[in-house]
Order: sequence, then C-alpha cells, then structure tokens
Amino acid sequence: MQECLDKLQKDRNINVAILNATAFAWVRQNPQFKISIPILGDDYMIAPAVKKGDKALLKWINQEMDTLQKDGFFIQIYEASLQPFYGKELGAENLLYNQE
Repeated sequence: MQECLDKLQKDRNINVAILNATAFAWVRQNPQFKISIPILGDDYMIAPAVKKGDKALLKWINQEMDTLQKDGFFIQIYEASLQPFYGKELGAENLLYNQE
C-alpha cells in the first residue's frame, strides 16, 4: 500500500483505492490530494477472531460487544482518540459498526 501512495505522490498513479480510515488519514497528511469517492463497495469490518467451534468464547465476545456498543463505549473511544485526528472529515459512522 505504501508503494502505491508513494507513486501517487510522484505522479505515477492517478488514483488509489484503500480503506477509508487509511485514505482519510493519508489525505489529511497530504492535503494536495482529495477523496473523490468516499464509499466504494460494501462495508468491510475488522472483528475479533474465534477458533472454529469455540461457541462459548464466541457467545461471550458477542455479548461483550453488544454491551459495549449499547453503553456507547465505541463512540467514546472514537471521540477521545480518532475524532481529534480526523476532525469532521471522517465521522464515527464511517468507522464504527452500529448494530441498531
């Protein structure tokens, strides 16, 4: 990915498609570029992995994720850590999964 972004800076690429969080962070550091298509394709989620067949752990993780989401934990963490960096350019709805 870094090689593609380096080539973009050196005018060897005319476009690059990468994850939203990465793209917005890179453009923030390279303001001569812009995001022309903010959403392309289906949502892509990053999630914890569980060994196949470990139903107890899967159930526990799902319950914890539901509780954390309902308690607003993920929004709080986003606001404390990512929002100061991304500003208004990339909202929580672009990075966080909302099960509601």
